[in-house]
Amino acid sequence: MRVLLSGYYGFDNLGDEAILAALLQEMAARHPDWTPVVLSRKPATTEMTYGVEACARDSILSLWEEMGRADLLISGGGGLLQNVTSQLSLAYYLSILELALRRGTPYVLLGQGLGPLWGPGVGSATKRYLGRAQAIVLRDSDSVQYVRGLGVSGVEVTEAADLALLLEPARKVVADNLLRSVGLGSKEPICALILRNWRGGEFWETAAETCDYLQEHLGLRCVLLPFQPQDRALAWRISSTSLTAPSVLETPLTPADMLSVFGRLDLVVTMRLHGLVFAAAHQVPALGLSYDPKVTAFAMQAGQKILPLQGLTDLGLRVAAEDLWRSREETAPARAAAAERLRQAAELNITVLEQVAEKLGKG
Repeated sequence: MRVLLSGYYGFDNLGDEAILAALLQEMAARHPDWTPVVLSRKPATTEMTYGVEACARDSILSLWEEMGRADLLISGGGGLLQNVTSQLSLAYYLSILELALRRGTPYVLLGQGLGPLWGPGVGSATKRYLGRAQAIVLRDSDSVQYVRGLGVSGVEVTEAADLALLLEPARKVVADNLLRSVGLGSKEPICALILRNWRGGEFWETAAETCDYLQEHLGLRCVLLPFQPQDRALAWRISSTSLTAPSVLETPLTPADMLSVFGRLDLVVTMRLHGLVFAAAHQVPALGLSYDPKVTAFAMQAGQKILPLQGLTDLGLRVAAEDLWRSREETAPARAAAAERLRQAAELNITVLEQVAEKLGKG
């Protein structure tokens, strides 16, 4: 079976690349006879990184040809069908579904977080494409409720979890070498901060002071982990402002390498959704700084602590981080249970995908 994969791939976004890596990992392990083809912004890089076929996501001719050759289109995972970040983004992903309809290619929505959708006619337009899917698998209950609110019918909707929860980490020695390269030993407790710029928010001073507090009062060494290239400037600004000069791991990493680093962490403070996902997978205490409903949705799924980014104060962040650190032993059983529950939920993505393939006679 030839399977076309559509998502935010080839943009050097570690979270979306983790979703892709996990999906390819599971397909290769369970169905080595399937041929995945990734729609990517950087097809050559995607082919080299994952050892699969890729084509340019913005080439109309390539898309038309590949859609015609495909037996199935997978839309997802990730937050593709929303227009908070960009109207053009939503238009692009709906256009891919429109192309599938025109070429007669069945499609499934997999591991997606849906909404919000703003503007007249946007919801009804999206509903049309949802209703013609072979199946819809969503990564959180908020997205399921959103689909139901749109009045989508005639297609099975399954609540699962983020596909990246299925990703296997690189070997432990990879993490040890990476952390050693930025001056972090193998025995000292480490707190990672995963931060991004968001709509002009100036919180770098708060982050710098938090790093100082965590090291001086709790004995935690801090490391800043950029999840996208544009996160690096912010990370270095925080490090240069902080009195304790936390490390910055700016080496571009594969998702599996980054996931191995999380296996060496003792605390995580993150704005990035997949900082929470990786922390949950490794049962690391994590505090989410929510700038987007998807961050809150996953934190609630995983039983993780959450603070809204809006109105964030130095004291509020320090208190929340310290409370999380001091309660880490008593909350360990809950984190272990959440990790197992979330992995089982993430596997529903693959179960539904296999059911669709079987229905199409391609299993």
